[in-house]
Amino acid sequence: MRIFCQRWKGSDQLLGRGGLLSKSRTAEFPISISAVLDSIRCVSAPDLKAKLRDVSHQPGVYLMKDRLGSIIYVGKARDLKKRLSSYFLASRKMRADLKTRALIDSIHDFETHEVRSEAEALLLEGKLIKDYRPRYNIAFRDDKRFLLVKMHPEEPWPRFHLTRLKTSLGESYFGGSQVG
Repeated sequence: MRIFCQRWKGSDQLLGRGGLLSKSRTAEFPISISAVLDSIRCVSAPDLKAKLRDVSHQPGVYLMKDRLGSIIYVGKARDLKKRLSSYFLASRKMRADLKTRALIDSIHDFETHEVRSEAEALLLEGKLIKDYRPRYNIAFRDDKRFLLVKMHPEEPWPRFHLTRLKTSLGESYFGGSQVG
């Protein structure tokens, strides 16, 4: 059994398979506390506010992680710093629905990937959701179609459009293939 140590409001608690255990409940275990504490892998919480200061005002994708390092949410943003800081505002948590509150409470760490444009962030977000299948990306995770980039080669200034379906034969489509 893997046990993780955490400091919460100044008291030592152990996180085992059954949930949080205080020191008083650890007496139920047949091994001594000192033996457990010697074998514990402590996971220290990163300072999210300090980490947030290093995030740039660029478009990109962010990955939220739980205490075990599993990715629980993937999101995209036009401005990564503004979007990520909105998660850690007390007023947002009060207005949020139950699912969003559970997500915010589960966030232990985050990771960012900067891209050049919003369209690129949208494509990367879709790919990462398909790869990691995070718990809180339910609607996008269940969609079986990948995003495609559509282009009209006959236009004097070809533009790119995002779509999920190939609708006409005279257009060029890029992406949408699943690797692996």
